[in-house]
Amino acid sequence: MRKNPRLWVVVVAALLCVGCEGPRASYVAADRATFEAVAPNYRLYVQADESLTEADVQSELDLVRSWEKRIEGEEALLQEQDR
Repeated sequence: MRKNPRLWVVVVAALLCVGCEGPRASYVAADRATFEAVAPNYRLYVQADESLTEADVQSELDLVRSWEKRIEGEEALLQEQDR
């Protein structure tokens, strides 16, 4: 059975949503910390997985980039609210 790396990311994201009941700033900080812990190794894993096509690799890397962009957007909104 082939591992599905995208499923792993979705499961982690879902667990974060379930566990976050605090203020928005706490959620964003937790999401950033999770991203910093997971994304670098996940990128390396995806790039080294020979079972993935080039399109699969690009899709997975795009997923990580979109996750980071979403976090950056939330961080920017929080900074605007702090002003």
